[in-house]
Amino acid sequence: MIQNKQLICNGRVVLPNRVEDVSLLVEDGRITALLEKGSDYSGDCEIIDASGKIVMPGMIDTHNHMGALQSGRRQSVVRHQCGGR
Repeated sequence: MIQNKQLICNGRVVLPNRVEDVSLLVEDGRITALLEKGSDYSGDCEIIDASGKIVMPGMIDTHNHMGALQSGRRQSVVRHQCGGR
């Protein structure tokens, strides 16, 4: 069986309880390891550079529907979600 491996590195990875600068080793579509930033991985795999990106395992095509709110409420909801009043 041919194994499909990717190493996603240099991104900010959203984990269940935190966000970290780690690399993800993905084999056949499953995350098999979290590697500390700067770790040397010498396996044979495709390297995906996620510099400047946020990596969200399991989140595909994330988006929101803020534009669907009535225009009078839109600003207050956005301010609230961004920590404002």
